[in-house]
Amino acid sequence: MRLWPASEEFWCFDFVHSETLEPKNQPSEFELWAVPLAKPKFNQTSWLPLDLVTRRLYSLEHGFGEKAEDIGEGEKKYVFVDGQTPVVMHDDAEVVVF
Repeated sequence: MRLWPASEEFWCFDFVHSETLEPKNQPSEFELWAVPLAKPKFNQTSWLPLDLVTRRLYSLEHGFGEKAEDIGEGEKKYVFVDGQTPVVMHDDAEVVVF
């Protein structure tokens, strides 16, 4: 996973192959979620609207209405808000928290 700042409030990320560092798309059997910080300090994320505290993440391309078959390999990018933690979930695997 690559992570870079998009602004003072937002972060972008995508996935890369661990050996080649080539961009890859998220495997379809995985879900991406944004959750609150694990041990937040009192009122640490007060700027987050309640509907953004925990939510499933979709790619920017999905948000722009692109069809899955039209999105090339390695083109999917994701955004989350400062104060959220990205989480990768799979039915048969442990949750991975970044």
